[in-house]
Amino acid sequence: MEPVQKIKLNPVIEVEIPPHLVLVSTVELQQLKDKALKLDEQSPWGTMKWLEDQTDRRNNWLKANILYPWKDSLERIGCVHYPNNKGDKWTFEKSLMLTFLKENFAEILN
Repeated sequence: MEPVQKIKLNPVIEVEIPPHLVLVSTVELQQLKDKALKLDEQSPWGTMKWLEDQTDRRNNWLKANILYPWKDSLERIGCVHYPNNKGDKWTFEKSLMLTFLKENFAEILN
């Protein structure tokens, strides 16, 4: 049997990256995520997504069991901005909302 000849190739492959995408290393991506999380944690305001994450409840449950039934109390405390129109968003003053949730935990869940 004749010896097999081996050829080593170094192909060049071009990949086009669309202008709306960027290529970053996984390390840089994690650093960017960590920085964004730190900035979000420093913000005094939260979104509906933030409230969902804090309570482990979906927005429909939050609206039906906390945000609308407790609206007078929440507005008096000043910890919730209720949307005024379709494009408006829910906004929460994080520390006041968390305090309210802790103080009213038993009543909210009963």
